[in-house]
Amino acid sequence: MTRMLLKRKIAIRAIVTEDFKQRLIARLEGALEELAKAQQDLDVQGKRYLSELQQKEPAKANEFARRLERQRHKNEEIRVRLTQELSQARSLSIGAECLYGKVEGLVEISVGDNLTEKMRSAEIVIKDDVIIEMRNC
Repeated sequence: MTRMLLKRKIAIRAIVTEDFKQRLIARLEGALEELAKAQQDLDVQGKRYLSELQQKEPAKANEFARRLERQRHKNEEIRVRLTQELSQARSLSIGAECLYGKVEGLVEISVGDNLTEKMRSAEIVIKDDVIIEMRNC
C-alpha cells in the first residue's frame, strides 16, 4: 500500500500551575528588560555613529537615521506585544489551559484516509513540562 508523510501543525498547550505561571511571567519580564537594554544601547551607539556620519558622509546619515527610527518603531511594537502578553500571563487562572507554542509534526496518510481528519491539528498537553495528554494523534 502506498503511504506518504505530510507535515501538520501540533499545538502545545499547558495546564497553568503556579510554577508555570511564575516561570512565564519571569521569562516575559526578562524579555522586556533585554529589549529595554538593547534599545538603550541602540540609542547611545546610534546617536554616536549618526553624529560621525553627519560630519563625514551627510547623504548616508539620512538613510541611517531612517533605519534607526524603523528599528526604534519595531522595538516599540515588540515592547507593546510583550507587555500585553505579560498582562495576560498575570491574569491566567490556575488549572486553565493556555497555548504554550506550536511545532510541526509528521502524519502518515494512505489511500482511503480522511484527509481532513488526518490534517486536523494535533495537540500535546503538558503540566509542569510533563506530557499528560495527546489529542488528535
